[in-house]
Amino acid sequence: MKALLALAVLLPIAAEGCELSARSILDELSASTGPEVVSRLWDGRECEAALLNLISRGSAEWLRVALALEPFSDAAAGETLKAAMSHAMQRAPSRVLPLLDRSRFGHGLCVPISFDDSEGADQRFRAQLAAARRMYVNYLGTSLAGSARACLNEIDTAERPLTMRESLKQGRDSLVR
Repeated sequence: MKALLALAVLLPIAAEGCELSARSILDELSASTGPEVVSRLWDGRECEAALLNLISRGSAEWLRVALALEPFSDAAAGETLKAAMSHAMQRAPSRVLPLLDRSRFGHGLCVPISFDDSEGADQRFRAQLAAARRMYVNYLGTSLAGSARACLNEIDTAERPLTMRESLKQGRDSLVR
């Protein structure tokens, strides 16, 4: 979340050094090799920040760009692309849920991605998971129910370590008393 917020702050500065349009990136992917396009976009920090900010908004056109870039992204580009798509899931689940089977990140997009390791991060992450759970529950009665159920399973999996840490902390605290 911190990384995406930092990207949002950088966007006005970044936009000056890098002009992006969904159509131009898709055309560029058709005309040249995918790794070259990814390299160009990720090597220029201003392009990377602007691109990830646009994808994280969850518009249909920028999600198409994200899917087109996925196969060509290396580990570093893939990590930031996944974070942007995960953020888009929280903003526009009706657009991202249908993409789970088409994205190489699959159900990994269901859980909010946070790079926060500061004090209280577990509580903030737990709150994000609770909000995501409520969001997915709202889709259970729709045509996206299968994807929503899969995402609820991912939320359960993400909550387990938090619950275990809390239980261990409570156990230590009771021993200290």
